[in-house]
Amino acid sequence: MSNKIDPAMARVPKNEDFLAEIAHQLRKALEDRDNLARQRGKRYTRVDAARDLKVSRASLQFYLAGAHTPSGDVLRRAIEIWGLELHYRGRKLTMIDLEPAFKPQSKREARLPIQLSLWDSIRGLQNDSLSIRVEKKGPQSITLQVEIGFKAG
Repeated sequence: MSNKIDPAMARVPKNEDFLAEIAHQLRKALEDRDNLARQRGKRYTRVDAARDLKVSRASLQFYLAGAHTPSGDVLRRAIEIWGLELHYRGRKLTMIDLEPAFKPQSKREARLPIQLSLWDSIRGLQNDSLSIRVEKKGPQSITLQVEIGFKAG
C-alpha cells in the first residue's frame, strides 16, 4: 500500500472570508441576471443558474449559502457567463488563477484543487524565512538547498 496522498482527495480547510465573497458575488450575479430577464418579461431562476453553471440545484444552494466552495471549473463558468469578479486577500482572481495545476491527459483524470492557503503562506513570508545554500557545484549544474520557514498560524 502506498503512503502517497492523492491530491484530488486532499482536504483544504474552509476559508470563511472567501466562501462569503463567493456566495455574495453569486447572489449578486443571480439578482442582476433576473433583473435583466424581468425587463424582457421573463425570469432567471436558480434552476436556470444551476443549468448554466452545470451543477445541481442543491450544489448551487450550498454555494449561495457559503457552505461549500465551488470548483475552479464552476467559478470559471460563472466568470465567463455572468462576468463574476472575485477578490481574495486584496487580489482579483482571474481565469489563470483558476486553471488546474496540471493539464489532464483525459477527462477522467482528477484536477488539483486551487491552493489559496499556499498563496496566504507565501504572502506572509518574512525576509528571514528563506535560506538558500549551495550543496554541490558541477561543471554544468548546481544543486541548491532551499529552506522556507512558514510560521505556524
